Amino acid sequence: MVKMKKGYLLTLGMFMVLILVFALAISFNKSVEISKDRLGIIGISDRVFDLSSSVGNGLIDIIKIYSDFDIVIEENTKVNVSFTEEISRVKEDWGISLDERIAEFEDFISSQDKNIKFTTKSFDKELPLEITPYNITYSRAWGTGQVILKVVPQTINFDGFEILINTSQEMISQVNVPSSNPGSFKFIVKAVDNFGTNIVKENNIDPEKNNQVHVNLVGGNQVKVTVSNNELEVWTNSPETIIATIKIFGLPVLNKQVAVVYPKIVYNVTFPELNIVKLADIQFM
Repeated sequence: MVKMKKGYLLTLGMFMVLILVFALAISFNKSVEISKDRLGIIGISDRVFDLSSSVGNGLIDIIKIYSDFDIVIEENTKVNVSFTEEISRVKEDWGISLDERIAEFEDFISSQDKNIKFTTKSFDKELPLEITPYNITYSRAWGTGQVILKVVPQTINFDGFEILINTSQEMISQVNVPSSNPGSFKFIVKAVDNFGTNIVKENNIDPEKNNQVHVNLVGGNQVKVTVSNNELEVWTNSPETIIATIKIFGLPVLNKQVAVVYPKIVYNVTFPELNIVKLADIQFM
């Protein structure tokens, strides 16, 4: 009787061990399956990121090469952001090669990867661009016989504007300051041409009031630089190409990455079978 009891207990013990081993095996298999699923999700996420980054970097390179447009971000104890571009009152002259190259790039990418869809075939000539995280907008606009570059900050939390006007082959006749209101905001305008002119007008102004510097050109055309209502405008009626550099300097260092963003959605990366869609803008950093 004792032997039978011992045998029963031994059998029961072995059975419990087998159940435990079986349970552990099931748990392990489930863990492996979950790990595989997680690895799959991570793999797809990495692929979405890689595709988005590659396309974005390609578009940025094309814009820099074919638009005569450059952005510089300087970060030290304070932050400076500069925009340099060639401008003319003739809107049709701006970005002809750029549109062609972007269209070619989009056609090539679309033929290589079905997961990338473009939402536009051109780069909006009037932009805007946004400086983040400072909520400053940079844009351009054409009117009849004129073009305007514009910088609109939400708040004046920086030291000033510095503008370089290079009129190249158009000779500068004079630079004057028809309007200036004293304050603590720095307003610097430099005007140069290919004939040796190098004039600097620097004033501390009140950016809420009207402040202007006029660069007068031989033949009657002008470049007008205005700070008013905390906004900057660079206006010209010149049909010739003028190189303008606008620097927004003395921005505070924040605990966020500084970037210049073209906020319109240019392309997206989609995996419909997984219900994944990434909408992508263009960021210059």
